[in-house]
Amino acid sequence: MMKVVCDSVAIADMLKRLSSISGPLRNVLPFKGAVLLDAGEKLVGTTSDMGDFVSMSIEAQTQEAGRVLVPCRFLSDVLASVAEQGVSISLESHGHDLSVECQNQVFTLKGLDAQEFPDVWDVDVEPVQLSREVFDRVVRQVCPFVAPDATRPVLESVLLDIVKGGKMNFVATDGYKMAVLSLDCPGDMQESVKGLVPGAKLRMFARLISGDGPVSVAIRGNRAKVSSGDVVFRMVGVVGGFPSYEMLVPKGHAVSLKASRGDVLKALKVLMVSGDYVRCAVSNGLPPHAVHDGWP
Repeated sequence: MMKVVCDSVAIADMLKRLSSISGPLRNVLPFKGAVLLDAGEKLVGTTSDMGDFVSMSIEAQTQEAGRVLVPCRFLSDVLASVAEQGVSISLESHGHDLSVECQNQVFTLKGLDAQEFPDVWDVDVEPVQLSREVFDRVVRQVCPFVAPDATRPVLESVLLDIVKGGKMNFVATDGYKMAVLSLDCPGDMQESVKGLVPGAKLRMFARLISGDGPVSVAIRGNRAKVSSGDVVFRMVGVVGGFPSYEMLVPKGHAVSLKASRGDVLKALKVLMVSGDYVRCAVSNGLPPHAVHDGWP
């Protein structure tokens, strides 16, 4: 049995974020689409998609510790309908069922056997701490270069190659183009790490977290644990041979050009408009040389 009291807005926000990545309930794997609520020092909600786990926690007054497994989206809808600033909500389990009480309203949800939920694994290595600014740059500048399909799982991942006292390298490639973000390691970096983290899951994690706190990354084998604040994402990746980016990135250039970001974007915008104009004119029967001759 579990009995806990918490802020209605806080738990509604937690379930809203968890339900955004939780799929519908399935007969074959009933825990998919469900959330495991575990009441202890805090109230922790966890969803799972096979080997991946997403956990979030909020402050709560636990009267009786326990666990209950209930449909995530159903509970999210119920909490969204009663959540109000400054109003507490009471959750109490009876067997596999969960009662939700708030302002004289009582809802009962049919739950599942919590024993059916898979064991949550951990990564027992010292994590690397990244500032939120660095993590956001990885998601924004590197993740778009991962392979878009599942035929090459290694190329769907971002390579983290962090050397203590050296450089932090974040690399992604789809086999045709490559992005390498290379930054100096902060002075307090305690560990080196090298491993692959799925790019799509990093983007998902970025949507879940809030605030500007640091992001912890721990990798061992094909398992990665990424956490920030009250959000923990345990993700299963791949183990394989990532392309040797050090050999592919040129060491020097015969010709180099430096320009401001604004000037480059302005030039690219003009070229894109010109290219669209040429394609449109040629498709309507005009020869390419006529288009160029008449271009202002």
